[in-house]
Formats: sequence, structure tokens, C-alpha cells
Amino acid sequence: VSSRRKAESMVPFQLEEILPYPLNTLHYQTQLKKINLQHFCLVNITQIEEFDGFHHLMTRKAVKPAVLTSEVSIIQSFAQYLRPFENCCILDFGHNTCKAYFINERTVISNHTSHIAGSTIDEAISSLYKISIEDAVIFKHNNGFVINEDQLETLDVDQKEFAQFMNATVRPLIDDLRRFDLGHRVQTGKGIETIYLCGGSSHLKNLTTYLRRELMVKVVKIKIDQITKDQFSIQDLKLNEEETVNFSIPLMMTANQFSKVPMINLLSGNYASDFSQSIPL
Repeated sequence: VSSRRKAESMVPFQLEEILPYPLNTLHYQTQLKKINLQHFCLVNITQIEEFDGFHHLMTRKAVKPAVLTSEVSIIQSFAQYLRPFENCCILDFGHNTCKAYFINERTVISNHTSHIAGSTIDEAISSLYKISIEDAVIFKHNNGFVINEDQLETLDVDQKEFAQFMNATVRPLIDDLRRFDLGHRVQTGKGIETIYLCGGSSHLKNLTTYLRRELMVKVVKIKIDQITKDQFSIQDLKLNEEETVNFSIPLMMTANQFSKVPMINLLSGNYASDFSQSIPL
């Protein structure tokens, strides 16, 4: 649909067709972006019953922010800093989940979640060595690593055994990413060129090289200020490299204050915030 007005009018009908809930039980906000003769629509949706309770709690505690948004909206806004025709994936390797955002021409085409993440590795190490989760976390940070199959012969016997164990643990994530990438290729006709890696669990030793060799694509730790080309600087925050990767999503939110595409704000209509200046959530 080339007409923005027509595209906006179609959104409620399309949502009614695909969602398992009546539209009058939902609070949602949309954002349209025109590419060539098509409009892409990003929608943030929440159930009114749940959002009412959350909104009341924020109001009662006097912590109501100016902006309340979603991670995918944060990524969409931040994507405007990428190169115009860049085809990439932002991979947020967290503790409980690994979230993959596939981007083409500064537009989030799809987002996916894998449940192979930091906690998965912790539980696997705990089970392997019969140690507590707390000790497994320490072991992972100090001794954990991943390595590709063709490099196993460079290791000693104990290291090789652990590497094979880790490969088996992380393998479902590689399979997920390959499946996600295939869907992206079908949608766009292109494979991704770069994976920008972030999140607290992305510090696993050799992970960047491991992913690059397994997926045959460039993999780098995300550097927020380099992508924004100094439109947003984090130098004053005095964060080290590990911290900037850990806090990539909050840093993106801050950088998005200068983005040409604003983040979707769920605090609208009856939920509109009274604050004109505040830290977004």
C-alpha cells in the first residue's frame, strides 16, 4: 500500500485477523515506515488489563517516565544510524534469552528469541561438574570458552572434552540463527553482512570468532558511538568496553534521543505522561 492514510486504516483490521484477543482489550501503538511503494508497520501491543495495573503502580510510586517503549522499537530507532543499505543482525546475548533483530535498509524486518543463553550455559556446566550454579557462573567467566570443531586438535585432552561439551550446548543457538537467517533471506533476498554482538553473555571467550566461523559472516562487538558516528558520545560515562557491551540497550535508548525515527511510546492517550523531560524506559 503506497498511501500512508490507507495503510494506517488497514492496521486495526490486520491486527484483528492475526491476534488471539479482541482489539478492544488491547492497548497498542503503531509506527509506519515507507520503503519504495510499501509501508512497514511496527506495533507495540499490551493487554489493557495488565497495562492498567502497571500504569497505576508507576503513577502511585511517582516513577512514571516520559517514554515507555519496547526493545524492538529501541532497535528500530537505533537502526537509523546504520549505513543506508546495511543488511545486518543485532544479537543481544543475554542471561535468559538471546534476541536476534534482523535489519535491512534501516528497518527491523524480523525479531526472534532463542532460549539458549547465559543461564543455559551455567546450568550445563553445573550439571557437568556437579557444582552449584554460583560456582558454575564463576567457572564460565574464568575458564569457559567455545571453539570450532576444526580447531579441537589444538587442545589438550581436558580442554577438548570441555570444548565438545560446550559445542553441544551452544549448537541449538547456531541452528536457530541459521533458521532465522534463512527466513530473512526469503523475505529480503539477501543474507546478512554483519552481526553486531551485545549483551552480558557475549563475553564468553572466543564467541565472536566461533560465531563468525560457524555462520560465515562478519561478527563484531557493538560499539554504539562508532555506529552513531559521534552524534552521540559515551566518553563522559567513563564505561569500559565490557560495560558498553553489557549496557548496549540502555545506551541505544539514550542515543535514540537524537535519532530521526522516534521510539514508539505506549504512554499515549489516556496513559500520556505529564513529564516533559525524563529518562525513557
